[in-house]
Amino acid sequence: ATVSGDLTVTGNMTSANQGLTLVKTQTIGSGVSSVTVTGAFSATFDNYTVVITDIVSSNTAASFWIRLGSVASNHYGRAYGIKYDGTVTNLSANNTVWAPIGLVSSAGDMGATVQIYSPYSASTRTKYSSQGHGDGSFIVGAGQRNVAFSMGQFTLLPGSGTITGGTIRVYGYNDG
Repeated sequence: ATVSGDLTVTGNMTSANQGLTLVKTQTIGSGVSSVTVTGAFSATFDNYTVVITDIVSSNTAASFWIRLGSVASNHYGRAYGIKYDGTVTNLSANNTVWAPIGLVSSAGDMGATVQIYSPYSASTRTKYSSQGHGDGSFIVGAGQRNVAFSMGQFTLLPGSGTITGGTIRVYGYNDG
C-alpha cells in the first residue's frame, strides 16, 4: 500500500492486546441433565461472552437455562421467544436458575450467545443479555443476579429432558 500526503491520527490506537480471548472450551457429553463449566471466570477479565453451539435436546419443546455459580437463587431474568409456527414464548426466572437462553421447537439443535457482565466481581451484581436459536425458534433475554457475588463457574441446564453434544466456549473481553 502507498500513502501520500499528511497522515493525522486522533483518538486511541487499537492495542494488539485488545479483543476477545478464549478462556475455555468444553465439549458436552451424551444424555446429560446439566453441564458445569468450571474455571470460566476470573479476575483477568471483567466481562465475558459464552458461545454455545450444536446442542441437541431429548425433549422436542425444550428451553435452555444458565446458572452462575453454584447457588440456584437470586437469579432474575426474562426472555421472549418466537417458535417456527409463530407461537410466542415468555420465559422468566424469578429467584431461580437464572437466565433462559435458548429454545427448541422440535427435534433439532440449539445455539446461544450470552454476554455476562462482572461475574467475578464481589461488589457488583452480575448482569447478562442473551440470544439463542434452535430449529426454527429464536429467543432474546436479559437479567441479573440480585446479589453481588464473585463466581468462577456456570452451569447449562435444559428446562426438561437431557442434552447431547455441542461445544461451550468462554471468551474474556481483553481491554488492553
